[in-house]
Amino acid sequence: HMTDARGDQVDKKVEVITFTTDINEVTVTKMISYASEAMNQKASELILMLSSCGGELPAAFTAYNFLVTAPISVTTYNIGNIESSTNLIFLAGDLRVAALTGQFMLHGISSPANAFTRSEINAQSDRLDLDISRYAEVFRERTKSCVLPIEIESCLGGQTKYLSPAEARKGGIVNGDVTDVVIPLKATWRNIC
Repeated sequence: HMTDARGDQVDKKVEVITFTTDINEVTVTKMISYASEAMNQKASELILMLSSCGGELPAAFTAYNFLVTAPISVTTYNIGNIESSTNLIFLAGDLRVAALTGQFMLHGISSPANAFTRSEINAQSDRLDLDISRYAEVFRERTKSCVLPIEIESCLGGQTKYLSPAEARKGGIVNGDVTDVVIPLKATWRNIC
């Protein structure tokens, strides 16, 4: 329970979204729709329970940018695997926690293999450089108060790295404990799977 300015107890309205599928335009649009509905209903907190192998980077950036600008407290919770572009969505949380059996995976960003002309190949190369740059910028910003910085550019360049929750905490990806997550019995649940 929260307390208002007069000292009266106020029920905290919490929305929980479980996201356990690939990241793409459809699934991110659904997540944004659920989160927007929660905010319209005056939810005070959004808990995003995540486990995904990743997916489309543009959709992950859309989710990240939406969540970091949303006027609501956002907790991201690794309930399994946070892999590839899912790290961007996870990093959007004000509070970021992981189950003790969770894991994180960072790896190289690749370009679609369907570019054939020199012009298309050059454009894909430019896009890849920009994607690596903006991913690394988000990563460094959200993990800047860490104990042991992760060399994100080497990961994004192709050096795959798996991290336990404890290692992810040292690297600043995780910034809270599992015990920091309190889901009230009256929370509203939505699933994207």
